[in-house]
Amino acid sequence: MKLFKVFKKNFQLKQVLLFCFLFLVFLSTFLMVVFSYSIYSKNITKQLASSRVDVLEQISERTSSILQTVNVVSNFYYYNLPFNRSDLDYTRELSPEEQLNIIHSMDTLDGILQKTIDATNIDFYYTIALNNGFTYSTDGYPSRRTIDMYQKKLWYADIIAAKGQPVLISTHRNFSEKPQYVFSMAYSILHPDTGEQLGIFLLNVKESNLSATYESLINNNNSIYIIDQKGTIISHNNKDMLSINFYNMDRFDQIFGDTDFQIIDKNKEKFLFSKCENSTLGWVMIEEIPLEVVLRPLASIQYIVIIFGFVVFLVIISLSYYLSSKIVKPLSNLCQQLEKVGSDEAPENFNVRGWAEINTISDECNYMLGRINMLVEDIKLKEESKRQVELQAMLAQMNPHFIYNTLFSVKCMVDMGRKDRALGVIDAFTVILKNTMSYTNKFMLVSDELNFLENYITLQKYRYGDIFDFITDVPEQFRSLRILRMMLQPLIENSIFHGFSDIGYRGQITLRICSQGGDLLITLFDNGTGMDEEQLNRLWDGDLVPSSQHSNLIGIRNISDRLLLHFGPSYGITIDSKEGCGTRIRILHPRIENDAN
Repeated sequence: MKLFKVFKKNFQLKQVLLFCFLFLVFLSTFLMVVFSYSIYSKNITKQLASSRVDVLEQISERTSSILQTVNVVSNFYYYNLPFNRSDLDYTRELSPEEQLNIIHSMDTLDGILQKTIDATNIDFYYTIALNNGFTYSTDGYPSRRTIDMYQKKLWYADIIAAKGQPVLISTHRNFSEKPQYVFSMAYSILHPDTGEQLGIFLLNVKESNLSATYESLINNNNSIYIIDQKGTIISHNNKDMLSINFYNMDRFDQIFGDTDFQIIDKNKEKFLFSKCENSTLGWVMIEEIPLEVVLRPLASIQYIVIIFGFVVFLVIISLSYYLSSKIVKPLSNLCQQLEKVGSDEAPENFNVRGWAEINTISDECNYMLGRINMLVEDIKLKEESKRQVELQAMLAQMNPHFIYNTLFSVKCMVDMGRKDRALGVIDAFTVILKNTMSYTNKFMLVSDELNFLENYITLQKYRYGDIFDFITDVPEQFRSLRILRMMLQPLIENSIFHGFSDIGYRGQITLRICSQGGDLLITLFDNGTGMDEEQLNRLWDGDLVPSSQHSNLIGIRNISDRLLLHFGPSYGITIDSKEGCGTRIRILHPRIENDAN
């Protein structure tokens, strides 16, 4: 109620009506957009999660296929091991001849496997470790393994307890001269008659067989990995994560519940987690994607909606203004005429007609006006003062620090008796000031720009020493053409202050102008330190050089925008730079003759 009184006191009726109507429209539009975006983002997330689960199911199927092959191959070797003969004693130490016989038997099995079973799609090797000290492995490295090395592993007890049944061992580092991650199908080797445990057989499959099922799906934004029923990572695109017990599976099941995806906070960032469980293996395939990446397609839609809403809002403003004006126009006209009472433009009578209430007020005002005119006739305003002040925008490109430092350098040179150098600085500084302060045309001759650059280079050499060379390769035919004013100096300035700041050799800047398809190609090279991607972005924003040293406030972005504004998207700047290799800047500029506007 108090707010309504404030509106009545300080605003016109038309403004109040317009404001109320726009507020209701804006509120309803805002709520609609917010709810629509929320619902749409949830649908997008759900659809993407569903598609990612489908992908994980494909990975699960490929993984099952690999494990099926592993199971077939391991069974083939295990049930054909040369230890199934009851007439031989494998509990004692084997002679060299007996060891060679075992190796020969295994080679025979290798040959049979290659002919009968398609195992070419997996990369594996096998290891035999007997209690009598005999070990044999096909991983290609001299074997120094002993059975006690395996007995120290937690999963060794599972192998013994299985009594000859296959045991799937999650990813672990193997005992090799060049350790690598493998998962294994392991068996306990038993005496065929007594059932005595003679040793173990392991078919070791490289983890890369698993990661190959999803490596083509990995990009800079996602992670895909596989965990076993204990929460240990058995395959990951980041190999540093392998064999880590990453999840508490009870907590894992609580988080996901009956769903295949969840949005989870991780390192203060939201991620979309999708999963697919392989019930046969007891493994879970998981993919992590930052939620920001998932919702990135909505950004363009959001911008379109905002622009569309803004346009609609402008239309509604215009329509609302028109309708409110129509409604209150008679009253506004009457108010306008009342405001003129007592001035030189006072109406002779009020001829406003509209709503019935307006007609009554108009008639009463006509009666009052007759009497008021007689009282105010001698006190009309006789003069009205008007004054217009035009502000001319001036080019303010010179940094006060630059001016101060230059003048201070001159003072120091004079104090040191180096008047010739001081005069040189003043001459160069005068040309620079004249060029920047006498801004009359947005274009200037190439020859004038080169003269300006020569003076700028001279000034910098006076101030900081002769540490670099400036070379120009500009044929005479291009010197009479016109280019945008103050376009090259910021680029040269960057080379001096950034490119040559920490180099231990003499710098060189080369300016070259040539023709390209009827346009001008202006190329600037320097042999400075070069830039990485972050420095290049800062250069575009114009803040690569500290402001205390920066003599020109025009950034690369400003130059690019000027080219775009004057000549269109076909013209602009490209920058090639690499740390330690210098920088090359190319500007495509239209050919403008001297007599062109």
